[in-house]
Amino acid sequence: MDSAALAITYFNKALELEPKDGLIYNNRGYAYYKLKNYSAALKDINYSISLYPTNSYAYRNLALVYIATNKMSEACETLKFADYYGFEQRYGDEVKNLRAKHCK
Repeated sequence: MDSAALAITYFNKALELEPKDGLIYNNRGYAYYKLKNYSAALKDINYSISLYPTNSYAYRNLALVYIATNKMSEACETLKFADYYGFEQRYGDEVKNLRAKHCK
């Protein structure tokens, strides 16, 4: 079994225990992104943001899905939120690099 698929299995179990945990939804959404299941990724990551709206990592993950589906204006807008909520201070310059590469 692919590691992303295995991760989804464990995130599903975690959600049985903590059904309103935004971090779990974000992580499962990223696993769906890795499997190129972009509709499931969007659903999970957006729901995670509704539960935890200041999670800069969720905005980074959402932007990755938008980039993968060639929705660049949405990706760039989402990357701004990742910046605003402190992605760089916590995780490094990945968001800054994504903005430089994909946003005008």
